[in-house]
Amino acid sequence: MWADPDTHSRTFYIAEQVSHHPPVSAFYVSNRKAGFVVQGTILAKSRFYGNSISAMFDGSATLSLLPRGEDYRITMPYAYCKGILYGMLSMELGGKATVLCEKTGYRCDLEFKLKPFLGGPETFNVIAGKVKLGKETLATVSGHWDGKVYVTDKSTNEEMLLWEPSAEAKSRRLRRYLIPVDEQSEWESERLWMKVSEAISRCDQVAATDEKFVLEDRQRQEARDRKARRIEWQPQYFMPESGGGGSGGCMWVYRHQDVRPWDMVNDMFQFEYAGVIQTKTRHRSTPLVRATSIASVAQLPDLSSLRRQGSKPATRESSSRPVDTDSSQDESHSITDADTATPVHGRPLAAANVSRVEELLQANCNQIAHLIETQRRRDENNHYRDYCLVIILVFVQAVMTYLAGHGNSSS
Repeated sequence: MWADPDTHSRTFYIAEQVSHHPPVSAFYVSNRKAGFVVQGTILAKSRFYGNSISAMFDGSATLSLLPRGEDYRITMPYAYCKGILYGMLSMELGGKATVLCEKTGYRCDLEFKLKPFLGGPETFNVIAGKVKLGKETLATVSGHWDGKVYVTDKSTNEEMLLWEPSAEAKSRRLRRYLIPVDEQSEWESERLWMKVSEAISRCDQVAATDEKFVLEDRQRQEARDRKARRIEWQPQYFMPESGGGGSGGCMWVYRHQDVRPWDMVNDMFQFEYAGVIQTKTRHRSTPLVRATSIASVAQLPDLSSLRRQGSKPATRESSSRPVDTDSSQDESHSITDADTATPVHGRPLAAANVSRVEELLQANCNQIAHLIETQRRRDENNHYRDYCLVIILVFVQAVMTYLAGHGNSSS
């Protein structure tokens, strides 16, 4: 967890290995108050080339900008380490990465370039790319991913600084908070691999290998026991995406994901308990609805007038989550109107709002019924008028026929 003192928000991260063969991991990052959620599925692969090794990450991550309702699918470059046996040991990023938003059509293609054999220091960690809308290139990206990155507008050729890891930026790096090892469950990575990590820190490779063998042998035995009892292992925090079969190649999503935009009135803060990231609310939250569009609220009543009607204290209830976080016995929380500074409580406000909306709906239904009845009466009057007109025309025609016949007989 990372705490941001500027926005008074917290970013939570949870990951789980959802498959052992192939080794697939899923992760979920959430800070709804800051307006973003990131989740993805990664299949780790590695290749050994003698004096170098590369670690590739198949899969993608999705960055969701909650207030905008936009999802950006991101692929990742690979890590390349050389100088394992001889030469200077170094690590780079290589390959191509893509950032794509299907909703807006914007796309950014990035290339992480490896240092050439005869290149100097300026060719280390070079990045280049293009920002496109459809087939049109809007801007180019250049620089060093560990240094300054520039964006150049193609229409004006104006170059501007996009990112620089300056001393000020590094000083604002958020502090990370970890759960103490003695409070972690037995399957959490830090506790599970603690003895292996301690042996590596002591540079004792023999002890690290022995501890790793003990741990893996235990996991193999547990897998055989589950197979004998015909028990299929299921990840605890992630599940296959809709339409996926749960294999290593499908996308995995967090079971308790929440991609609603932050509600400044109802939402109080996010917290994590037993691996479940939740939101503390002033009153029971609405169902999880993604902000892909905003419905018209022109006919809704004035909330400021409804807020003044609240008089009873409201209890604090959590959103619909597996963990009960009701703390109404401790204290009652109220909402303060910014204009009148009058405390108003969540439950009477919601009840008054619903009642007012029902009154408006009933009034609209009565108005529609009145219009239908008026139209029906107009139709009846029109029919009566038509009948009278036909009778008059028939009478006129009969009189004209009589007068014409009478004139002929007189002559």
